[in-house]
Amino acid sequence: LSVSESDFRITGTIEDIEGLEFTVDTGKRAMRADTAELGYNPFDDEGYQKLAVGDRVTMTGDLDNNWWESRELMVDSIVTLKDASKQKGK
Repeated sequence: LSVSESDFRITGTIEDIEGLEFTVDTGKRAMRADTAELGYNPFDDEGYQKLAVGDRVTMTGDLDNNWWESRELMVDSIVTLKDASKQKGK
């Protein structure tokens, strides 16, 4: 698998959140994403975007191929497609 290290796009569902990083399930595989370069924290209670486990998102960024760790997307934009907290019964 050869992947360009820029302008990479991933769509999936947030499985877990750890600090500024999270895992997204794309349906075929899980991938780590790092939001440190966004300029804001999409998981805190400040600002408009508040991501949570279960949200479906699409994001773009650069693929970080770290030899010692698995591939990770360094997110530069993220859009919430489906907000799990606004589903019926929640």
